[in-house]
Amino acid sequence: MTKQCVLCSKTFVIEPDDQVFYDKIQVPAPKLCPDCRLQRRLAWRNERSLYLRQCDLCHKNILALYPTNSPYTVYCHDCYWGDHWSSFDYGRAIDWSRPFFDQFVELYSSAPHAAAYNDNPENSDYVNYCYQAKNDYLVFGSNFTENCYYCYHLDSCNQCVDCLNSDHLELCSSCVDCSHCYNTHYAQECHNMRDSYFCFDCRTSADCFGSTGLRNKQYVLFNKQLDATTYHKQLEYYLAKNSSEQLADLARQLRYKVPQRPAMITKCEQSSGDHLQNCSNAQYCFDSAELTNCKYIIHCTPKAFDSMDVYGGGVNIERCYEFLTGYGQNLRFSMLCWKSVSNLDYCMLTNFAHDCFGCFSLRNGQYFILNTAYNQSDYQKLRQRLIKHMQNTGEYGEFFPIDRSIFAYNETAAQLDFPLSSKDVIAQQWSWTEAVAMITGQQTADITSYPQLARQTSAGLAGEIFQCQQCQRNYKIISQELDFYKKQNVFLPRQCSNCRFHNLYKLRSGYHIWQRQCMCTQTGHGHHGLCMTKFETTYSPNRKEIVYCESCYQKEIY
Repeated sequence: MTKQCVLCSKTFVIEPDDQVFYDKIQVPAPKLCPDCRLQRRLAWRNERSLYLRQCDLCHKNILALYPTNSPYTVYCHDCYWGDHWSSFDYGRAIDWSRPFFDQFVELYSSAPHAAAYNDNPENSDYVNYCYQAKNDYLVFGSNFTENCYYCYHLDSCNQCVDCLNSDHLELCSSCVDCSHCYNTHYAQECHNMRDSYFCFDCRTSADCFGSTGLRNKQYVLFNKQLDATTYHKQLEYYLAKNSSEQLADLARQLRYKVPQRPAMITKCEQSSGDHLQNCSNAQYCFDSAELTNCKYIIHCTPKAFDSMDVYGGGVNIERCYEFLTGYGQNLRFSMLCWKSVSNLDYCMLTNFAHDCFGCFSLRNGQYFILNTAYNQSDYQKLRQRLIKHMQNTGEYGEFFPIDRSIFAYNETAAQLDFPLSSKDVIAQQWSWTEAVAMITGQQTADITSYPQLARQTSAGLAGEIFQCQQCQRNYKIISQELDFYKKQNVFLPRQCSNCRFHNLYKLRSGYHIWQRQCMCTQTGHGHHGLCMTKFETTYSPNRKEIVYCESCYQKEIY
């Protein structure tokens, strides 16, 4: 069945298997295309826009997702999860004369909000969407990290700076989509690497520089094999005589000459997307592992079953739909529910709860609607009546609309993957803010007056305030950060952490799939002339990379 998206007007297809899923969980087919559905969910996820303010309960200074002029009540981590307030106090009866979303807005406008979304943090006040962060600073969307700075979507990493979408790294910096690496820097798509710089798609190698497509190699510089002595001399020469941008450009030019695989999909069956591991029947999924019968899933690991349209989850989620961040079973049109939850509809920040509808900041609840308790029989009757009411108002079956988001569009992850101008956002009647934290004009030193390589500078640099060479925002290099740069022999940053993050994020291909044909013309690959194999890839046709089908890629690299 073909439908037209009510937001962007593009046509999209409801496959028979999609309809089977919708029927199984008893929801209507969506009105928005997959991209617009993702954009809508991400417009509720503020990961990186943090503000200094006071907790509205204990009044201590905190870092929060909400500025001081926010209309919401905001509690610090200890107060929010403490026993000094009750979510039941904010319950209200259903008003059958008004749309549901209007009533939900009133609920979340009165009940307390968490300053940030973290679980078990230790000495990590400046993090968000993190689980078991220890001694971290400005780390977002990460689990089991320690002594990490300015990182995003990491898992099980230690002593890393400016890394994103990676796991099991130690003493690494500026790594994107890497895993199981040690002392590796400015790398992308590298795995089991050690003591290397500026590499792409290299595996099980050590002491490599500026190279692409290596397997089981050592002492390789720009894909040329060297002996150990020559390699180390050349390494020091390139680091001393070039900037990080110049070296990245040299490595990039080599990368354009080496074939790339269409997608990073490992040990998967009947799956499409990118950065997938151990999946079965996972369609249009990204950055996930151990998915079974899933579609439109992003950042779910490990294990998800029979779910669609989920961003940020895992730990055996099942039958979830239009869900944002958390894990559980039968979670629909909900977000930020991750502690012992099941059978939730239109709930937000609801934990230790099941069989609830339209609840906010609820804890320890069963058979609640709008934070009001009912017995099981009344709850089931009211739930069905409320669903019919929402069907009549055109609300049921859709995630919370963007114009009701508690955050401005440019504060959220939507601006990262679906960037819009303020004019475009306001034209949609969505919220935009000019108050995103940014300090300028207070620099005390010029970063360009210092040597680019950290080992060549003095220790006094750590107390200075610099101006970002890209956006003019002020930033500091904290002492732990400077020690890392010197010890690991890497470059001093000349951009603020926000610009560094955006520059790294742009290296990724994104969440769109293109239909392409293999570009291989090599002899001995089982074809004559141009390979005719067609495949799905996240590399758009207008990019410079040479993209082979999986078969030709394996024959070329191995």
